[in-house]
Amino acid sequence: MDSTEQERLKAADAKLGEAYAELDRVGERIAKVLAQATGQDVGWTLGWAEAGPETICFWGEEEGPGPEGSVGLWELLWPCKDCLKLSHVSFDAPFGLYLTPAQAQRVRDELRAIFGCRRPCPSSNKEG
Repeated sequence: MDSTEQERLKAADAKLGEAYAELDRVGERIAKVLAQATGQDVGWTLGWAEAGPETICFWGEEEGPGPEGSVGLWELLWPCKDCLKLSHVSFDAPFGLYLTPAQAQRVRDELRAIFGCRRPCPSSNKEG
């Protein structure tokens, strides 16, 4: 490896470190919003066994499918990706994290405020 390649590798490493630090900040902010909205302890991590390091994974105290009419976390966050200007970040809730429709709307509104989104996040991943 020549010195030019070493410099490019060092620069890429620095950018990657900055990106992970920012993802860490975003994950923490979203987890706090989810915890406040649901009243649950919400855990999170960057990546997990079946997801890449660009995936922010969340879980709550209760696992499995939610009650009838509940909104799954993936269904809630995925449509907000464009609004939040996240083109390379994914979300997952591998153990299930479900919110009531009212909780889901509260989370949408708080995420819009935190991340400066001026337009509403869609309420589902369906085109309309």
